[in-house]
Amino acid sequence: GGLTAGIGFKSSNGSSTGVGLRGEIDPKTGDTVFDGQLYVRLGDSSDPPKAFFSQTGMLNDLKTDSGYNTWTVAALNVEGKDTVQLSYLEQLAGDGKTNVMRIVNLKVGADAKVSILDAQDDSMTDIKPGMAFKLKINDPTGDSSPKRDSVIATVTSSCGDSMKLTLPETENHSGIFTGTVPTVFGTAHVADNVLAVPFGGKVTVTYLDVQTMAGTPATLTVDLPSRPLTDADGMMVTKVFDDSKFEAETLVRLGESEYALGAADLATANLPAGQPRTNAKLQMSARLLQQVVDHFPTSPYVVESLFLTAKIRREEQAFDVSEKLFKRVVDEYPESEFVPQALYQLVLMYYDRNDIDKATEAAMQLIYQFPNNSLVADGFLHIAQYYYNKKDYFKAAYIYGRVIDRFPDNEKIALISYQRATAYYRASLTAPADDKTASDNAIRYYLDFVQAYHDHELADSALYWAAQCYFQRKDIQRTYTLLSKLLMDYPTGNMASYAVRQRDQIKLDHPTIEAENIQ
Repeated sequence: GGLTAGIGFKSSNGSSTGVGLRGEIDPKTGDTVFDGQLYVRLGDSSDPPKAFFSQTGMLNDLKTDSGYNTWTVAALNVEGKDTVQLSYLEQLAGDGKTNVMRIVNLKVGADAKVSILDAQDDSMTDIKPGMAFKLKINDPTGDSSPKRDSVIATVTSSCGDSMKLTLPETENHSGIFTGTVPTVFGTAHVADNVLAVPFGGKVTVTYLDVQTMAGTPATLTVDLPSRPLTDADGMMVTKVFDDSKFEAETLVRLGESEYALGAADLATANLPAGQPRTNAKLQMSARLLQQVVDHFPTSPYVVESLFLTAKIRREEQAFDVSEKLFKRVVDEYPESEFVPQALYQLVLMYYDRNDIDKATEAAMQLIYQFPNNSLVADGFLHIAQYYYNKKDYFKAAYIYGRVIDRFPDNEKIALISYQRATAYYRASLTAPADDKTASDNAIRYYLDFVQAYHDHELADSALYWAAQCYFQRKDIQRTYTLLSKLLMDYPTGNMASYAVRQRDQIKLDHPTIEAENIQ
């Protein structure tokens, strides 16, 4: 049957596997030579000790496709920090001893590769200042735990600016680490999360590969040249304005445009953990706006620059900086049209951070200083929603009512009215059986809603939930009446099927209900 033997492999992470060896006798020396194959991959003890072949003969790593990929090969799961023990039982040694256990200890090693890619994951040959680039490091030994790991790389510009980036692993045991580097035109170091890059210079990526195949650490460097300054670029960067008012306005409008683009990009970006929440457009916007503040301190565009910068910092979740800038707008420019907007932004920011006391304080300041401003209603609606989400339904209903009384012409008045009734209904569900206050208010405001907004898409829902209030109170007659009205007025509404089902059940339980209802 041929000569066979077995050899065992065990990783320090607890993974193990065995490999069958096939032996042949060397006709020249008479020695028996065994060989076999082991597939080593990134993984831990929770992964199976085998890899699958596809029908084309390609390794398919851990997964098999419902029985189609049935060929397997032994696999040892290792992590970058591991050591591997190889063990072989030699049945007869050269000195005549039998069953001698031979053990060899191995270290895991791999050579890292650094790549600089564009947005389409293609290799870059140069970069224009202001463009972002993707940094990709393939380093299997950087994978050192069952979780997604991270590595650190340094990016340096020829103008002296530098950044340390923490690059997260793309997924567990991928050994691939990526991150995005935003850049901006610049000729000196700047203390922010964007790399300043000059025209006609270069960007250098440096990475320390701790565990190489040679067994000693190695520093890898990759250079990416930046494009030379063209005539068009030079005009954009060095433009001089004769009219200071025009220059300030132009800087603000450019900053506003960059902010809009940057905020839109950030809203859809899937940023890895640890990656700064910013992008090159937002940073460029902040620089343009800061020029207005620094060089035109008496310009009427300063307050707008401060306001937009505060919004940028809020997008970047630099809340403390954002708060100070919004308050500066409010305190230093009390007559500005941006003050109510700044107060409203503070309401939103505090609301997002669950600081309802400060949100209410900002909203109260807004209503006292600008009682007729439409932002007042929006500010208090956020506060009402906060209490609603916290299940403080009475307080939410009260605030909805204040908004309805003060702003009857608000474009959202119908929805606000419906939400007030719903807040009371929610409160009635946990009220004591003898306390009908919440239930009475829910019925009242649901029916008021139907009367005021008879053709609204939520009118049938309002009738249905008013009926449920009566049903909770065991007032079957009024429940049946409202359900019948719902089916008569809104036979194709969203709640019609529910109303039919409940009304039919009531008729089964109370056979005379229909006659009583007619009377």
